[in-house]
Amino acid sequence: MRSLFFSSIFLFTTLISTANTLDVPFFGQGFEKALFTGSLDIKKHHLTGFLLIKKMEDESYRIVFTNQIGMTFFDFEVKQNGFKVVYCFESLNRKALIRIFEKDFRALLESTGDTITRGFLDKAEITYTKPTEGSRPGFRIRNPRIGLKMNFSLLDR
Repeated sequence: MRSLFFSSIFLFTTLISTANTLDVPFFGQGFEKALFTGSLDIKKHHLTGFLLIKKMEDESYRIVFTNQIGMTFFDFEVKQNGFKVVYCFESLNRKALIRIFEKDFRALLESTGDTITRGFLDKAEITYTKPTEGSRPGFRIRNPRIGLKMNFSLLDR
């Protein structure tokens, strides 16, 4: 547990110093990594922190969500033909919720920057927010069926 804490802090401090400022859509050609700040709400639970999305050398993506002191909530690896849970906080580690995260993050990474609504029973809406005066670009994922809301803004350098 102690090594997980220190590795989370190391990962966070290493990557926060190299965050890119990107235009919407974030994940187009030339994308390498992006660091976002924001929140994840699931029913009555509220988590805040940093979301790192990084394209790896093997063309997979790592998606890591940590709080401000370095505790990791989840660490996913999204591949072309697979999805791996590297780590997931115990209370979030539910098969149905992991499947929803996989579908939502795949849709986010594959989108063109427009609002996306997917599914009928497993409905989710992904909306990009463009930068305006006083606000940063970001995205929002909502899944009203399970009460999931994720709001993230690109972190400035």
